[in-house]
Amino acid sequence: CEAIATWDHVDRLDAIRAPTLVLAGEADPVAPAEPHAQLLRSAIDGARLETLPASHLLNIEVAEQVNRLVVDHVLDAVQG
Repeated sequence: CEAIATWDHVDRLDAIRAPTLVLAGEADPVAPAEPHAQLLRSAIDGARLETLPASHLLNIEVAEQVNRLVVDHVLDAVQG
């Protein structure tokens, strides 16, 4: 998308302090896990990366897996 083609805040990722779950589709042609999701995971302290058997629309393609991961992530964050 032209609107975000030059958007880059990588230098600010280390400021994120919230528990972070990075989800990626292993067959994503738009934002491949390597390098995109790997970059997020490595730049955000304590971030967790889950790569799922999906493409770009993993929240639709593997919805139950995504939902379970997100619910577990939020519960873990709330319960500390």
